Amino acid sequence: MSLWDFDSIKDEIRGLTMKRSLNQLSDVSLSNRINQYLWFKFPQEVNPPELHDLYEFVTIADTQSYTIDQDKVVSFDGSVFISETDTIGSSGNVYTDADLYWSQFPTVDLISSQNGEPTDFLLYSGLIYVTVIPDGIYYIKMPCIIRPTLFSNPTDVPTANGRSYDEWGSVIAHGAAVDILEKTGEDDRLNQVLSWYEREKRYLKKKIVFQSASKRPMHRF
Repeated sequence: MSLWDFDSIKDEIRGLTMKRSLNQLSDVSLSNRINQYLWFKFPQEVNPPELHDLYEFVTIADTQSYTIDQDKVVSFDGSVFISETDTIGSSGNVYTDADLYWSQFPTVDLISSQNGEPTDFLLYSGLIYVTVIPDGIYYIKMPCIIRPTLFSNPTDVPTANGRSYDEWGSVIAHGAAVDILEKTGEDDRLNQVLSWYEREKRYLKKKIVFQSASKRPMHRF
């Protein structure tokens, strides 16, 4: 039994915002606000380690650009690994400044004797550009922050990558409540809930640290 499902998160938010009535806040609007917070803000404001993963794709010969699956990834951490097999390979360089990238790697013909294993990558406008242009299949792995799963059913629990995380529930409720109150002009209530939100984020971080420490092997002397 989950202590924090979609319905219980909604109930918590109605208490935090003091909007118990559907006339004050409809269920449809509340559901949307929770998912908006979960999709856009939770991964970076809370940044739980469970959302740290690898974004993976394979190159195609003579193809320089690849579309980023923005339904999966929120942001990249600036690292990339390239291999001819499905393993963690050698590291490459990641650029976010398009002018700098193209000044160093001017556009060349897609069919070139210089094609080979990519070493440099540009993240720009929803695409990943690779240089040198690949001459075949290479496995690319980029550390990133992924998106959690959106809520749909009343019994849905906080989930990412197919695993549930009950402990996220209170933080999600407080974060979504802050988002709602920011639009109402209720500054006193907003400041109170915002302070609780910061406290909930600290609690979650302490729990994560404790869980990590408890997994360390004990030494006998």
